[in-house]
Amino acid sequence: MKSDAEIAALQHLLAIEGNEDAYRRLYLLLAPSLFHFARAIVKTNADAEDIVSDVFVKLWEKRQTLDHIQNLRLYLFVATRNFAINRYKQIQAERKLAFESLQGADLLLTEHLADIADAADMEGRMQQAIQDLPPRCRAVYTMVRSFGLRQKEVAELMHLAPKTVENQMAIALKKLGEAFLRLKKS
Repeated sequence: MKSDAEIAALQHLLAIEGNEDAYRRLYLLLAPSLFHFARAIVKTNADAEDIVSDVFVKLWEKRQTLDHIQNLRLYLFVATRNFAINRYKQIQAERKLAFESLQGADLLLTEHLADIADAADMEGRMQQAIQDLPPRCRAVYTMVRSFGLRQKEVAELMHLAPKTVENQMAIALKKLGEAFLRLKKS
């Protein structure tokens, strides 16, 4: 255990003179035990190191008031405990937020996958409705909608009157519209 007299002397030099060597020596004397104490609370070396650094930065900032502290070792352990508890609370809050974000993302992903499944199901049913069209009606619809041909071009390819192609498209659209409405209701 470090000598209380040595710590008190270094404390005095730091408070009165702002002696950097006294500050370094205090750090070398007390930082290892403060690190282990902080690590017991926050559970990670990196966080414990940050806490001890923060405590010593605060010590340097308040060096002019150090002569009013009766027991510097106890003071630094209390400061380390407070910093560690605050860091622990921050870690817990970050974990909770991350967990809630993951839950939200999981819910969105589940909903998105359900939407994709519904869309795929609807697409399959609509394809079946197209297959259920009468053969000539299906051929006209497919050439116009899937291949992007104009009705006049379809009439020429199939050796049909343009009015027949127009009527076949009207029949296809009516039947597919009815099929779509049935799908939406189910």
